[in-house]
Amino acid sequence: MLIIKVRDMCPTFVTNADAIALDMAVRKALNEDLPITLDLHDVNSITSSFFNSSFGGWYEDYDEGLLREKVVITNYTPRLAESLRSYIKNCKKLTRK
Repeated sequence: MLIIKVRDMCPTFVTNADAIALDMAVRKALNEDLPITLDLHDVNSITSSFFNSSFGGWYEDYDEGLLREKVVITNYTPRLAESLRSYIKNCKKLTRK
């Protein structure tokens, strides 16, 4: 299992570039069939650019069932949880094949 402390991996949560290290680590783990825990401790907000370069790309490139099976998100605030739910809901609509 890979535990990613997102706060330690990403300098900020604003730009597409901020998400590169996270995106690469998650993709590597998914391609190796490893379960992933994304620990969002001390992450208070994430911009749409950051979401697009991480979660959006994963929903575009991987099956939703695989993501649900392999990726667990922990230690998030209620506000961030709502942002994540909303973003993922939109990803599902946009990436349906």
